[in-house]
Amino acid sequence: MKRQTPPINGNGTYSYNNGDKYFGEWKNGKHNGYGTYTTAKGHKYVGEWKDHEMHGHSTLIFASGSKYVGKFRSGLPNGEGSFTHANGDKYVGELRDGKLNGQGTYFYASRCKYVGEWKNDKWHGQGTFTYADGRSQEGTWKNGKFQYARNSVFPGKSPQ
Repeated sequence: MKRQTPPINGNGTYSYNNGDKYFGEWKNGKHNGYGTYTTAKGHKYVGEWKDHEMHGHSTLIFASGSKYVGKFRSGLPNGEGSFTHANGDKYVGELRDGKLNGQGTYFYASRCKYVGEWKNDKWHGQGTFTYADGRSQEGTWKNGKFQYARNSVFPGKSPQ
């Protein structure tokens, strides 16, 4: 049986030995342009490629049901995007090198939310966490931990 080789240039489909499959544009034997890559584990990437890496505006759907829609650079989420988790949590904002970095809002399935700055997937900088019952903590966060308040609101309770 003759071994399948990937297309050099143009459009084509290639099935990898591990069960992964790519259909889309090729240039110099690499994924370039628009294409769809499906893994044997059930993940699916639909979007732009540059020199065999995910690059540009695209959608990545995980086998778990989680989904990322946004920009990629050098194979990782970078720039503006939204990440919807299978459990109902959702993040909308900036990412850098695949991590939540910059300004963003995280909506928890429990109806809580955090709006503010992020660093390496943690609340970091100025931000506001709002509980499902309306209470909120506004202030400075460091590595995911509250440091000090700029303003806290506890509906139905008098300030102390």
